[in-house]
Amino acid sequence: MGRIVAVTGTGTGVGKTVLTAALCAALRRRGVDCRALKPVATGVPLGGVGEDAELLRRVSGANGPAVLATFELARSPLAAAAAEGRELDVEALARSTEAAAAGCDLLLVEGVGGLLVPLTRRQTVRDLLRRLDAEVVIAALAGLGTIGHTALTVEAARDAGLRLLGVVLVDVAGEGDPAFVAENAAQIADQCGVPVLGVLPHLGDAAGIDTLAEAAGALDLSALTAPLADA
Repeated sequence: MGRIVAVTGTGTGVGKTVLTAALCAALRRRGVDCRALKPVATGVPLGGVGEDAELLRRVSGANGPAVLATFELARSPLAAAAAEGRELDVEALARSTEAAAAGCDLLLVEGVGGLLVPLTRRQTVRDLLRRLDAEVVIAALAGLGTIGHTALTVEAARDAGLRLLGVVLVDVAGEGDPAFVAENAAQIADQCGVPVLGVLPHLGDAAGIDTLAEAAGALDLSALTAPLADA
């Protein structure tokens, strides 16, 4: 089975999808057979797969869907599933994710919301990642408030025994002051004891695969590629 690396976030709207897509594009450009998958997506129209999953499918070069379960209501997976009279089977999600990982060198798994977002009444995103024995990259906003949110996410990951590869600051709004962002990165690295792999710049909605690859190519990808090179 291929290696599984999860991209989680400090919350919703912090750039998880664009980071996952950019990492996938950059790794594939380097010759890594990398795919990207979103186990759960909410706020997806009936019969659709959602824009996020479609982007992940395109950067993966895959024919099949890049999402396993979708719900119409834009809420937590627990609430969205309940609104449809459904309940997620986390073990089934894990098995399907492992099956996808078996077909590539590295599978990037985009989480939904943050680590403690509920999938069922008793299981969270963190439980799924722990079941998958996934390594974790954290997507965090580049600006004000990110230090506390990132520290809480790092703590939640470590409490569960998840292996952290690092943090990527994402300039979602395109308004990040370089000096302030660098200050945040340095403080996160010092306070949390986790590598900051770099800053992903603001990328427009129409960013193509080459643009995504170039943006992520400026990040420190050694934690994602070195174990593959040693295998």
